[in-house]
Amino acid sequence: MSYRDRGVGITGHSDAVVAAGSGRAPRLIDQVRERIRVKHYSLKTEAAYCGWIRRFILANGKRHPRDMGGPDVEGFLSRLAVEGDVAASTQNQALAALLFLYREVLGQELPWMASVVRAKRPARCCRSSCETPCARPWRALATHAADFRAGFGAVFLPHALARKYPNAAQESVW
Repeated sequence: MSYRDRGVGITGHSDAVVAAGSGRAPRLIDQVRERIRVKHYSLKTEAAYCGWIRRFILANGKRHPRDMGGPDVEGFLSRLAVEGDVAASTQNQALAALLFLYREVLGQELPWMASVVRAKRPARCCRSSCETPCARPWRALATHAADFRAGFGAVFLPHALARKYPNAAQESVW
């Protein structure tokens, strides 16, 4: 049975008005929007979640999510990573949207999805991210002291500054 045969569409707010006036149950996407607003999620989250739910339904032949389950969600998320080559954060957002749909709207728990192919996270440079901002000046001072002991670490001072400030050429401020 297709998604439209059940009287549940994947279109926007205008369907809620038609559904309310005709005595039909609200469409799935309107139920999602209503639940998101009850939980006070942001409008950007609402738009993102509704977009991912639409993509999930369309990718599965417009079947109703109630007729699908964990394997269908796993397949969708894996296709996002493999064929769609999406970032890990994008895949996580799609997962969050589908978990919200199943838990909050449909009242179903999805089984743990261990077989989902996860999108690759970019490599991070740990050296600079772990270094505290206070460590940089101390490291610079230690380098200056080592250079000065090796016979380096002095600068040329123009004009009469060398006479006026005799120790300034060896100070770390330069």
